[in-house]
Amino acid sequence: MLKRYDKYDTILMPLNPADPGYLSFEKMVLPIAVQRGMGIQGMKSTANSRLLHSITLKDCLSYVLSLPIHGLALGCTTLGQIEDDVRIAQQFKQWSADQMTALRTRADQFKGPDLENWKRNTLRAEAAVYRDGVLA
Repeated sequence: MLKRYDKYDTILMPLNPADPGYLSFEKMVLPIAVQRGMGIQGMKSTANSRLLHSITLKDCLSYVLSLPIHGLALGCTTLGQIEDDVRIAQQFKQWSADQMTALRTRADQFKGPDLENWKRNTLRAEAAVYRDGVLA
């Protein structure tokens, strides 16, 4: 969309520690938005809670908040979740490049359309093209 229209003021995009490993918004879209001076809001910092079975909420939020964004949309269903989010935001300290790399490395095992089902499944498309090693 950014290639087709250059007048957007803001952008909302999914950003999380696993994103850089597959069709990455962080790698492909975020730099363009920064270069254009757009207002940048992140979302899906926990990949719809799917990362929380092995990465803490604090780490997911801290990772995304350490990117060059202006805000982060958070989902919650309880007052306790809101309190957790506020506590994490109040204690937030910008992460170093080494911390960011370490969490990306940990999250890399989860990358792909099964985790981020809002992304196109190029893996399935590639598998469908080749059957038994032959181009279908």
